[in-house]
Amino acid sequence: MVCENCGRNIPQELIWCIPCLSQFIQEQIEPLRPSNTDESCQALYPEAINANIADYIEKDINELLDCLSYELWTACVVMSARILETIVRDYYAAKIGEEVPINFAQVIKGINSAGIFSAQFIQLLDELRELRNDAMHGERRFSPDESISTCKKVLAIVAFIANFRD
Repeated sequence: MVCENCGRNIPQELIWCIPCLSQFIQEQIEPLRPSNTDESCQALYPEAINANIADYIEKDINELLDCLSYELWTACVVMSARILETIVRDYYAAKIGEEVPINFAQVIKGINSAGIFSAQFIQLLDELRELRNDAMHGERRFSPDESISTCKKVLAIVAFIANFRD
């Protein structure tokens, strides 16, 4: 298989090579700010990756981008948490092939046990899970910097997971 962006040889389960995906994240996701937020998921991600994003996740990403453009900081984190949990659960169901645990920490633990992702990636998922718990249980409000950072991390994770072929 070859990267659909640059033509490099890549493992057959990927759409884009890691350098192209990293460049996309740096060029499209890292610069995101409330003042320059695209209006849709379709405008944010490349077509090949967008094709692997479920419609219901796409709708949530569109809502997240709306929250970001209106500077609704805590809502950004809540929507990011929803997107994160949904895409990770979907990935678990598709790739692990077992019933998806109810507890999100167990989902992350199951993905970790499968040895698919690096320890650094699993740590990021776990850190975002903690933020998700804070957001979903109303324990705190989020600053603009925290919210923007969380959005970027989750949107990058979406790109990373959607880069795997079905």
